[in-house]
Amino acid sequence: MRKKFFLCILFLLSSFLISSERIKIITTTSDIEFILKTLGKERIEVINIVPPSLCPGHFELKLKDLEEIQKGKFILFHGWERWMENIKEGPERIPVEIDGNWMIPDINLKASEKILNLLLEIDPEGKEFFERNFSIYKREIEDLKRECRRLKEKVEGLKVISSIQQRDFLKWLGMDVLHTFTDSEISLKEMKEIVEKGKREKVKIVVDNLQRESISGRKIAEEIGAKYIVLTNFPTRNSYRESLLENLGKIEEALK
Repeated sequence: MRKKFFLCILFLLSSFLISSERIKIITTTSDIEFILKTLGKERIEVINIVPPSLCPGHFELKLKDLEEIQKGKFILFHGWERWMENIKEGPERIPVEIDGNWMIPDINLKASEKILNLLLEIDPEGKEFFERNFSIYKREIEDLKRECRRLKEKVEGLKVISSIQQRDFLKWLGMDVLHTFTDSEISLKEMKEIVEKGKREKVKIVVDNLQRESISGRKIAEEIGAKYIVLTNFPTRNSYRESLLENLGKIEEALK
């Protein structure tokens, strides 16, 4: 009985030491957060700043966010977060500059390769661990791409009107994006032109962006008589796969 008790104490102490030694890394978006957690797992502790439902480019940094940032040893960011200028001191800054929409599997994989290399620099002792996790994740991405092909065949050439933030993702799926709109209000003249074009081209779907949903997008869909759907540009369920499949599911449902 005493032996089991001491073994239990040793286990708890070792767990505490492992967790206390984890490298604290701050992330600015759930894009970076999810890949870091997938590759780093228990070797790192990740603190994400911008909730996935908000636009990281227009985020307003609060005092509690600054306090969280100061807890990290490193901060990984994209490079276009304007609020980063308000951080005068704190963790070492490491940019993850990968152009394009990270919801596109090929770009997501490219970003994960970049983050893998950063982890190898931050924690070289975890090389084998990180590389093994990356290999698993890479296979998952390839499987996901095969699942995407089924929808691609259905939407190839489909004419849509879209938020500018979702344009590249829809084009990757093979859709014909006739017109884009921003998250700000558009003029009556531009609205009329978009609606007329949408009706003329028999647009069935108008796509908006969750992180900067626009009143204009909903109005355009109502005027055309098209279905209005909102897709996410960032993993919202702590899983890139689930978020991507949810986007695809919304598009497929709108086709019915």
